[in-house]
Amino acid sequence: MHRYTVEGNNRVKVIGLITAASIVTSLILHIGLSPRIDTLPLPDYILPFVYTVLSIGVIFALFYETYKEYGWRMAPQFVSPIPNLSGEWEGCVSEDGEPLDFDAYLSGEECCQCGDDMVPANLTVSQNFEKIEFDYTPEKNGHNSKSQVAMIRGTYSNRPVVYYLFKNEGDSETGEYYGGARLDLGDDVLRGQYFTGPVGPEDGQAVFERS
Repeated sequence: MHRYTVEGNNRVKVIGLITAASIVTSLILHIGLSPRIDTLPLPDYILPFVYTVLSIGVIFALFYETYKEYGWRMAPQFVSPIPNLSGEWEGCVSEDGEPLDFDAYLSGEECCQCGDDMVPANLTVSQNFEKIEFDYTPEKNGHNSKSQVAMIRGTYSNRPVVYYLFKNEGDSETGEYYGGARLDLGDDVLRGQYFTGPVGPEDGQAVFERS
């Protein structure tokens, strides 16, 4: 996985809240454990270090690692509005600039069935509070690609937008090539456009539903 950016200062806010929680927890532990710590055969100049720097640092690391892997998914909107994209997504991709009828794909009797001019594809997203990766796998006529950098904008709105640059493994004829995608998120659906370099399919549209 690689790091990704988000709008606003919510990561700074989260670190501030975790720091405050670490200090409070350290003080509570200090009050409860100080009689036992004072009995340890430690030099006097070591005790302040144990009480402050060491205890707060260890507690902060534990809190932050827990939040980074699990807590951010359950955090309320005002604390961390980063959308949880992790998981499996299934959908269709058009090539050579062909437009997709998003509404027809997502509704009606043929919901979520790829037409003759579409390529069925899967998108696997791995994500935590710091890092993310988009792993795109077409079911036919294509090659896998993985994201290199990513950004999520509009995290405080109802329709966040995901931007990412990817590297496609290509084949012996084209070799590796690069491209980018812009996907709107809404109601467990990612939809938008992508483009590639001159050796790829150039541009098209994509729509994915969370599995």
